[in-house]
Amino acid sequence: MTFGITSAFARWAPRIRLTLLLIVAVFLGHDAVYLAQYGLGSTLVQVMTERGHDAYWPTLISLALLSGTLLVAGALATVVRLRRRLVGLPERRASTASAYLPEVLRLWRVLLPATILLFALQENVEYLFTHGDVLGIEAIVGPNAPLAIPVLALVTLALAALGGLVRWRIAVLQARIARAITRIVERIAAAEPAHEWARIHDAAPHRWMRSRPDAGRAPPRILPA
Repeated sequence: MTFGITSAFARWAPRIRLTLLLIVAVFLGHDAVYLAQYGLGSTLVQVMTERGHDAYWPTLISLALLSGTLLVAGALATVVRLRRRLVGLPERRASTASAYLPEVLRLWRVLLPATILLFALQENVEYLFTHGDVLGIEAIVGPNAPLAIPVLALVTLALAALGGLVRWRIAVLQARIARAITRIVERIAAAEPAHEWARIHDAAPHRWMRSRPDAGRAPPRILPA
């Protein structure tokens, strides 16, 4: 079975993947920050309840699980589709290991600030609904959240490493397919016709000219009305 995608979906697909990854990053980052600051125990449960997490946290967990599932399924489907395209194609593998680190850094420099911003926004909204005020920048720095930025940096770096690995693998497969197709085109362009075709080429025009005495005449002019 073959599935097709539109150009509009192809343009939006990277943004959709980044959005899903951000949802997972915010969820994991939030839990990691609270675990680092309050530990795993009654204090953590108390703080989560005081800041209004009980009302929406199950929904956020479900959304994060769904986002992660879609990301994994999409990545596996893309890799399988590209590997199937490679079947039967002439290929010569090239070393592309050096491209992995730049891929991770490109993803991390987008994921880190976006996650910090969303985490700060989430904390301010929570504090506004429970205390009638906002924390402002103190949601990510200061005594209320001394470990927020370092923890979020580590969480997003880990996610960028995983996401970069997938993007790097997809890029490697796409490059191998492109090289294989280029090699096929080059072989076709460099191929020489059989010698018999040269004799046919020499004979066919003369034979055609003898059977068409009017060949080469210009078309008649249109008669005036």
